[in-house]
Amino acid sequence: MKDIVVLRLSSLGDIAMTVPVLLSFHKAFPDCTIRLITRRRFAPIFSHLDFVTIDAIDLDNKPISIIQWIRFAIQLSKSRPEFVFDLHDVLRTKVIRLFCSFNGSKVFVLDKGREEKRALLEQKGGSIRYLKTTVQRYADVFEKGGFSFQLQPIFLPRLEESSEKI
Repeated sequence: MKDIVVLRLSSLGDIAMTVPVLLSFHKAFPDCTIRLITRRRFAPIFSHLDFVTIDAIDLDNKPISIIQWIRFAIQLSKSRPEFVFDLHDVLRTKVIRLFCSFNGSKVFVLDKGREEKRALLEQKGGSIRYLKTTVQRYADVFEKGGFSFQLQPIFLPRLEESSEKI
């Protein structure tokens, strides 16, 4: 069994796009455990995924200082996850990655495709080159870690207890 930490802290749409990736990953690798680090208010999005454990962070009520992020990162790194997949690649997740890598975790990071996007926007005329979707980019992070799988079409159940905040 492999212990995997997935980092995606914010942006509701980007959080939601992790669901098909996690479902497809779980179908291919059912023996892996997934701990998702995200905001507390996004936890209900994953309530139907019984193979995902949420480590919720409350970023909405008060800002978290860099010292608190370091403490969180140290605590997480002490659990020695085998893999850390950063689907966000921001300063906060870089702190977490750093401490986890010190304790031997294998770390893999999202390629946001900034150069490709910039080149597409600067392009004048010619044919349009399609870019990877965010969902595919997320799946690519897992593939970098040696977990190759096909993205599956998903059909989500209606959540019984929906939150007005979501």
